[in-house]
Amino acid sequence: MLYTEKEYQQFYYEYCNKRLWPLFHRHFTSDTEKKSEALQARDIFEVAPCDSTAFKTYHYLSIETSKAVAKKAAFGGLVWLHDYHLFLMPQYLKEMRPDLKLGYHFHIPVPDIRLIEPLDDDIKSLFTSVMKCNYLSFNTQRDMENFKAIVTKMGLDTEGIIFENNPIGAEPVKTLELNPQPHIQATIDEIADLRKKHLKESKTEPPSFQVVFSVDRIEPSKGLKTRLKSINDILKNPALDANNLLFVMVCPDSRTGIKAYDELNKWFKEEVHRLNSISNKAIGRDIIKLHGEMSQTELQTLGKHADTFMVTSSADGLHLGPVEWLATRLHHNKDQQANIILSKGAGVSEYFPHAMAFNPEDDKRLTKLLCKTTTETNQDKATRSDKIKSDFYKVGFNLDDWGTKAAEGLATEPTQGTKAKPQQDEQRISELRQGIFHSGSPRKPDHERQTGGKGHYGSMGTTPRKE
Repeated sequence: MLYTEKEYQQFYYEYCNKRLWPLFHRHFTSDTEKKSEALQARDIFEVAPCDSTAFKTYHYLSIETSKAVAKKAAFGGLVWLHDYHLFLMPQYLKEMRPDLKLGYHFHIPVPDIRLIEPLDDDIKSLFTSVMKCNYLSFNTQRDMENFKAIVTKMGLDTEGIIFENNPIGAEPVKTLELNPQPHIQATIDEIADLRKKHLKESKTEPPSFQVVFSVDRIEPSKGLKTRLKSINDILKNPALDANNLLFVMVCPDSRTGIKAYDELNKWFKEEVHRLNSISNKAIGRDIIKLHGEMSQTELQTLGKHADTFMVTSSADGLHLGPVEWLATRLHHNKDQQANIILSKGAGVSEYFPHAMAFNPEDDKRLTKLLCKTTTETNQDKATRSDKIKSDFYKVGFNLDDWGTKAAEGLATEPTQGTKAKPQQDEQRISELRQGIFHSGSPRKPDHERQTGGKGHYGSMGTTPRKE
């Protein structure tokens, strides 16, 4: 579809990313400073009020995208919608094409109703629109229950709608990069040299040296301040032995042009530089190797050399990072140990009960977990690794299964209440899955697209038109 640059600014930056994104990432965190479990409300950054012009543009592009889908979809066809950019499409598609069966998958977290009530009128209209769908899927049970609580409080009828916990899948990178870019190869070589050095000097078996890997866009929901505060505390305390840790971070820029993001980007890079200056004086090397955007193949080639995957998100719909890392790791070597440190604010923590967990923004607990990775016995590491792998296999996180499950959900015929009777024709379900019309948000500029490859949902191509 066609849209102007001004329309895109209003739709994507003003409404989607200044209003919806921070609202849906509002979260609870423990009051760790008072050493209590009292829940405190947090915003990743200030939620913008509803701008009438931006909201009208959001409506307009929803209508135009719905027209494009309505024109292309077959009679009685299935349409699978994705993410917060398209909240209003179910309403318009049902008006234009009542014959269509609509599904919707939430990639972002759905906040606890206590965090967002009273609901503003524009937000009410979004939930009302989504409830026009036949099938609703979520990355976590928590998000599904939060959504149900919100629409129930609104008095919306859930009868006949299928709700399903269906986390997005991922595929392993089967062929790793043989000739990585020089800056990636330099990090790989440094890791190898540090391992040799620690093996030679170590008095423990195995050596205590740990490479901690993380993949995040530079944005307020990723817990970057918590992460760097923990690293700062490790550097300040000689007893914690920073020499045993190397942090490899892949952190592409995100949503440039939005003040909160630009300020965080500037702070983050300056703070990484400051911490590396301190570590060079203390241990003779950088403690953080920072990388920008790279392909999924390069990402997993680099990640192959890590011991632990770390997620520090204050709020995240899922965070596929550790899933993709594990999928690739297990594909290439099922016996290789794997550890994960997870913030409970990330949806993926729901599926890894045996990971090393901490409450969002609890930097003290994160510091303890990071240091624990360097002091655990090999047996303890192996035991946790086996449990984490079992957690992964239990869920599966298969990309094809994710799509199949959604197709089956869309193909079911509702009976009473929210229960549904599945179609018995397996061939029909297979045909539906192959022919499902998969609609994502209007395409973002290339520099705004998330680092990663297979495992991330696609988007419906759109093209700016000239003013």
